[in-house]
This record gives sequence, structure tokens and C-alpha cells, in this order.
Amino acid sequence: MRLGMTIPFDNVPLGEQRDRFLELEDAGYTDLWSAEAMGADAFTPLALASVWTPSMRLGTAIVPAFTRGPALLAQSVGSLAQAAPGR
Repeated sequence: MRLGMTIPFDNVPLGEQRDRFLELEDAGYTDLWSAEAMGADAFTPLALASVWTPSMRLGTAIVPAFTRGPALLAQSVGSLAQAAPGR
């Protein structure tokens, strides 16, 4: 069974969320899903998670297509795919 959590966590700076990601991994969570809310874009938290939790699966939950052009969206997705191949 897979378990997922939506990130980033409210009221915690992105750079300080590492311990929470690791706690989720230790608790048996398998997936992290990022949503564009509360000021963070969807891709930066996943890029951090790709380094901090190398075994967890990564996904975007909410990425509004109207907030960026197709080229920038493709560039963001492509960069994350290179940073975390197959995840």
C-alpha cells in the first residue's frame, strides 16, 4: 500500500522542511505531492524532496496552467525529471 502527503507544510520555511519529510518517510509514507498554494510553487518542494528523501515517489497535485506559459511549465517539469529520474 502506498501512502502520500501533500507538501509544503504551512508556516514552515521550505528550507526547514527536511526533518518533516524524513519523519514521513520513517512513518511509512511513500509519496509526496506538491500543490501550488500558500506562496510556494509546485516544483521547488519536490526538488528539495528529491534530495532529502531519495526513495519517495514525487508528484504534482495542483499546478495551475494559467500561471505560466507552456514553455516554462515544460522546462520546470523537465528539470525536475532530470533531478529525480523515474520518480
